[in-house]
Amino acid sequence: MNMFSGATARVALRARTRSTLRLPTKMSMRKLHEFFVVVRDRPGASRENIHFDLQPPFYTFAGEILNAAAPMGPGSDTTILGNAFACVARDENEVRTKMKDSQYYKQGIWELSTVEISPLETVHPGKPPL
Repeated sequence: MNMFSGATARVALRARTRSTLRLPTKMSMRKLHEFFVVVRDRPGASRENIHFDLQPPFYTFAGEILNAAAPMGPGSDTTILGNAFACVARDENEVRTKMKDSQYYKQGIWELSTVEISPLETVHPGKPPL
């Protein structure tokens, strides 16, 4: 049995949801959208000594695109083809601008002519109510 009832439960849930999602304050509020991005590596680009810098708050999810669903490591034929990530920005132009701040771009790994940017709607559930 739930220890909250009626209006009390709604207020408790609303307070928990706001704190879990960390909604922007009025001072920082601006129209932000989520995007899903796929970008391929330049042919022959080396990922040796690259520092993984696809971190929040701009990047909300990031991973590498592989040529096969197989473990990577010594003796493996699996190679990295590029990156896929989700990010938060005002528009596609801001996504492209932020990508140019990444070590992947600065070190000549990403081939920006291959970038695919799509609007994204994800679910960010908070903790379940008590």
